[in-house]
Amino acid sequence: MDSLLDLLVKWPANQTILEYMEAITRAQILPLHIYFSAFLRNTRQAEYTDPRSPDMLCRLGIQLAAELPLSPVVTMVDPIEPPSTTLLDALTLLREGLQRPYSTVHDLQTSASDVLLLVIQYCSTMIPQFTSGDAIQILAIGHQITQSHSLRPDLLTALEAFNRLLGESLSVANPLPTAGPEILSLGMPPQPEINAEDESEAVSCSLFLRNIVECRAHSYGCGNTEHTLAILTGLYRWNGVALPNFCAEIVRATVLHYSEAFQLKNIEPLLASNWSSFIYGRLPDLLLHFLESVGSNQHQPIMESAMTTVLEKVGRQIDFVLPFQSTLDMDEGSEADSHPSIFRTHFLHAMVKRDLLSPSMAKTLHDGWTEDGAPPVILFDESTSSVEEVVERLVSSGPEEQRQILDLFVKDYAHQGNFSNSLDKKLESLVESLDLFSVASLCEALIGHSSAFDVLALHISVPQVLQRLLTLVDNLDWEDIDDPQMAMTPLGNVILFLQAIIGRYNLSIAALESKEKSISAEYLIQAGSVELASDLSSDEEGVYQNWHTALFDVTSDGVEDSLVRTPSETHAEVLVQLLKNAPPNLGKILYRTLSRIAALALEVDAPKYQMSVTVAINQIIKPSRDQPTLATYSHKLAPVDLIRATLMNIRSNRPAALDVPLCLHLLGAAEFVMKLQTELYPSSQFGDAETYRRISVHALCHTCLQGPDQPWLLPVFLFLTLPNLLARVSIQDTGYIEALAGVITSSFRLSLALDKAFSPAPSSSSFSSSSEPSALLCQRFSQSLKKWMARGGETNSARLLYKTLQSSQPFVAQFPHFP
Repeated sequence: MDSLLDLLVKWPANQTILEYMEAITRAQILPLHIYFSAFLRNTRQAEYTDPRSPDMLCRLGIQLAAELPLSPVVTMVDPIEPPSTTLLDALTLLREGLQRPYSTVHDLQTSASDVLLLVIQYCSTMIPQFTSGDAIQILAIGHQITQSHSLRPDLLTALEAFNRLLGESLSVANPLPTAGPEILSLGMPPQPEINAEDESEAVSCSLFLRNIVECRAHSYGCGNTEHTLAILTGLYRWNGVALPNFCAEIVRATVLHYSEAFQLKNIEPLLASNWSSFIYGRLPDLLLHFLESVGSNQHQPIMESAMTTVLEKVGRQIDFVLPFQSTLDMDEGSEADSHPSIFRTHFLHAMVKRDLLSPSMAKTLHDGWTEDGAPPVILFDESTSSVEEVVERLVSSGPEEQRQILDLFVKDYAHQGNFSNSLDKKLESLVESLDLFSVASLCEALIGHSSAFDVLALHISVPQVLQRLLTLVDNLDWEDIDDPQMAMTPLGNVILFLQAIIGRYNLSIAALESKEKSISAEYLIQAGSVELASDLSSDEEGVYQNWHTALFDVTSDGVEDSLVRTPSETHAEVLVQLLKNAPPNLGKILYRTLSRIAALALEVDAPKYQMSVTVAINQIIKPSRDQPTLATYSHKLAPVDLIRATLMNIRSNRPAALDVPLCLHLLGAAEFVMKLQTELYPSSQFGDAETYRRISVHALCHTCLQGPDQPWLLPVFLFLTLPNLLARVSIQDTGYIEALAGVITSSFRLSLALDKAFSPAPSSSSFSSSSEPSALLCQRFSQSLKKWMARGGETNSARLLYKTLQSSQPFVAQFPHFP
């Protein structure tokens, strides 16, 4: 078959070759499923430039499939090509056919559509066999095809249904971060067009809100109120829109994110729960603090105008898509509230509770709103009347009652903010008093209730909580503890909580560093230095041999009490080496048993050594190869598809999302910025320069940061990526140079607005100070750009870029030293 297809490349549209293929297929010498996979694979060749040959092959395959119903095409199992690859080839062929102009000598668009429809039908039952990489590529290409206006209605319906099915399967089979809503949402139907003159502000707000909610537990997540408000203030000043309009875009972007999460509630239940808590419990507080930070003293008129705009733009879709209901209720099988106005009613109640709207305004915005229609208070009961009392009960109760309180906390959106702040203050008080047992009780309760801690992370700073716990561990005075041995269990709960939160949210050491106190978390993340057995002293070697004999010698009677009471200084040097030299046939259970014995052998004044031993054991025990990890994941695929998914979502009027921290975890900063510009380049060429600008500015500025350890990408773009782009671009490509200039000017202006928001100058409100980091960066960039112009002469692209930047009046006004 491959030989025949190679001949067809050399002699395009050769009828004799096609007749021979038809004959051997009808004689069942060549199975029909091999025919499809082989000719689709062959279309990948760069030499396949004549569309007549693939058109003829497609029509022949459709004809044979109709006449040979007993052919094993239904299995679509090829020992050479998996079914996912065959589907990818069919999608790619149709995408090429849709891009070709109409011709009288072929109809590749129709024939390729027929083949794709047939392949989708046969691959629907084999989705579990698809790899994660292939599935993401299929979603991306499939979504791109569905945007074509010339696609047949029957194929459009089939492809959208297949994308939804594939998205659900991908989320269940691959729990990696790339199988998130920005990828899974590609299988959803496009949102209706929104009647607005300019949607660019919504893109920036959507990108930023998604970042602070997804990175809620990091240093710059939405739990860090000060940082979040500074970013919102900078975005507001940078956009230059009216305050009611900016607040409206914040609310609308949140509603769209919540709508998307709610549609994925069966796949990602925690995602829907987190966005529910954010929109009802956290967003009103942020809006109130934001209005105060920008100096507004007329909250209610501004929010009335903003909510009127939101309800007009979003329309009635929010009434039916977003019932007021927690994920926990859905999991328990209760029916959804089907009242068509339930979302408006409860969201307006949340705004009225924060005094952002008056009751009369809420009634005007929604006729069905009533003052007594607020959601019920479920966090309190007959024995408690305040949030502080509930927190006290949580600290003093047993495990069962603690879980019940946290369940109610997750469901009671109206009191989540107050409860979180009260719990944060209580924990701070317990740490200051060195109340280890009460702190351990709280840690044990929170570590067993992930949903509750996700909600807490929306309202309070998780790194600050961990810093307090680290201070407690460092400052414990073991001499004042009556029973040090009994205190080891609560200390273990605290340390386990620290390690679990650090591991779950992938926090770095930089996020846990305190400017006020000298504390270290390295012993929670990294193993301590390990001495080799040959470097042990004579006393240590004796202890080492005694332990090795007691644990691994078949004639041993066990570990004697005298061995356990060996001084901890000696144990600290030999225990890790003892573990590394253990027999290789020990299983995981024996390793952890050995770790337990080693921990008990240490004195209570050396808790950090216990962590070194535990981390060393975890490194010895190899992870299961069956579990997908980032180390085994194709890192070259994820960032590109995340960028493409962002573009697709914006073009389909869905909420924008770009996981820049994940991309930087998989790629270096320079490589990611170059891939970002490469993927966004077509947008600047085909009339979508605004989307290109907004996505680029978000990725290059501080709005995408999750913590202080994430690099600022604007210098990387200016001094590493931009010279390469200018070297490749022609001076005639004025559209792209203007798009680059728009990205540069917008990035500098936003960075300067953020500098002012983080450290406002009391003596001046102008954005022209030369002492800000963005201003200093602009000055250096100006010097570098002039050097590039001198090297390239009068006709180089750097000179055209410089002139374009000079023509931007807002940019020159804020950076007068640039010319």
